Amino acid sequence: MKNVEFKLIRTENFNTVQALCLDAQNRHLMVGLIGYTGAGKTTALKQYYQSTPNVYYVKCKNIMNRKQFFASVLKELGVNVGGTVFDMVNRIIDELNAKENPLLIIDDAGKLSHTLILDLHDLRDSTNENLGIILAGCEYFKENLKTAVKRDKQGVPEFYSRIVSWQILSKPSKREVSAIFEVNGIENNDVPQHRFSSFREIFNTISDLQFATNIEPVA
Repeated sequence: MKNVEFKLIRTENFNTVQALCLDAQNRHLMVGLIGYTGAGKTTALKQYYQSTPNVYYVKCKNIMNRKQFFASVLKELGVNVGGTVFDMVNRIIDELNAKENPLLIIDDAGKLSHTLILDLHDLRDSTNENLGIILAGCEYFKENLKTAVKRDKQGVPEFYSRIVSWQILSKPSKREVSAIFEVNGIENNDVPQHRFSSFREIFNTISDLQFATNIEPVA
């Protein structure tokens, strides 16, 4: 079977994420980025991260504890520091405040524990004049924070109030669907006639179609 390569286009979501990152970085804002699974958040965030100076990217995982999370941030900063969480956070604060317009991207932020949110609150308060922060997650990230605010859970109302805005990503438009299929060499009459709920669904459909048309016959 021949190798196939999925080609991307600059979707509305991609452009929205790029603009959000630039604004947060230049104005030192902490903002929330919310999108369904397959909205293209990570693709757009990583493109900005890879192409822009002083941008640092960390993806949350369920298995991460506090020290592991902040060790990941320090690794992004090019620093290898042990010690307590207090020591690690203080070193991160010093490193970020020494840089010009840094941006910290926290992907899959819905996996942040309550304790990590309290730690990030402290980090934010010590870097708010120099650092931009993107908190990216699925819909439940914002909803869980709002629920914790209503319940007055320790530290969450204060943290939530420091998020200056929330950007909600959109579903694929018909124009975007057509353009993505076209750039990937799929004829219009081969495009399934239904509404795609995510860009990941589009990717999976194109991969199936490309697989079917690129199987080499057995001699």
